[in-house]
Amino acid sequence: MPRTRLPSGAITYLTSVGRFFGVFCLFLAMAGQGMAETGQTNTAVLEVKRNFQEMHQRFLTETNDAETAWHFARACYDMADLTQNNTEKAEFAAQGIAAAQLALSKDSNSAPAHYYLGMTLGELADTKHNLSALRMVREMEREFLAALALDKHFDHAGPDRNLGLLYWQAPSIASIGSPSKARKHVLMAV
Repeated sequence: MPRTRLPSGAITYLTSVGRFFGVFCLFLAMAGQGMAETGQTNTAVLEVKRNFQEMHQRFLTETNDAETAWHFARACYDMADLTQNNTEKAEFAAQGIAAAQLALSKDSNSAPAHYYLGMTLGELADTKHNLSALRMVREMEREFLAALALDKHFDHAGPDRNLGLLYWQAPSIASIGSPSKARKHVLMAV
């Protein structure tokens, strides 16, 4: 049986319909996954809150333990990242900053303490929209560089990932923003 050829306009039309159908199916799959994860999201939020309360209790009883302090700083970061209220975010960030600084006073070579000090400083800076936030950028850079020097693999190359984002998002004028530095650190993280 001889093959029939479709006109080129029909091929273009069918190709575009196929692409649309493929994108539509991908969208439906993602929407279904998102709906399935809604229950998981609520569970994750509850887990973050439970972890914060548990770490807060440990921090209050083990005040001289550097590891407990940075774990509490991480829990504070998670809570600050979770909330949309700037006042609450600033309170959690301030607690995390204090805990990370306490951890560093006990162990100045703690990569996690430097890392979470930088992370909680970032959360606090996120609540401010003035020059004080711009000043915190240099502190964040210093803490992430310290964490990078101590353990570049911590939190799945977290110091490089955060430096990449910091250099990418910070303004180039009057701050540390640099697309080339951002690219370098993101590539190092990968």
